[in-house]
Amino acid sequence: MVAMSTLNSSEAFILLVQEHLAHALLACGSGEKTKESNLELAKLEISVLETLQEKTRGNLSDEEQRILADALHEARMAFVWACQKKEVSRQDSPTPSETSTQQTSSS
Repeated sequence: MVAMSTLNSSEAFILLVQEHLAHALLACGSGEKTKESNLELAKLEISVLETLQEKTRGNLSDEEQRILADALHEARMAFVWACQKKEVSRQDSPTPSETSTQQTSSS
């Protein structure tokens, strides 16, 4: 890992963006070992990236702007995917009333 004292401000900003993107993606369940999503945490991380974009507008290099915009896009798409995945799993799971009906009819 690179020591913080050796990073210039552009590198530090990019590292900050990448850290928040990684947290958002993990919260969306995008990690190899991540099975569940934490959509509230994902929303928070996306909000942090949006705040960075808003507060640094006009002060970033073209590369920094592109990296931040790409990170926001990737985090938002992962969030949409996680929401859709959660909705599909809800639809595939029987509701409690369906479960009790199935158990009653099996008896």
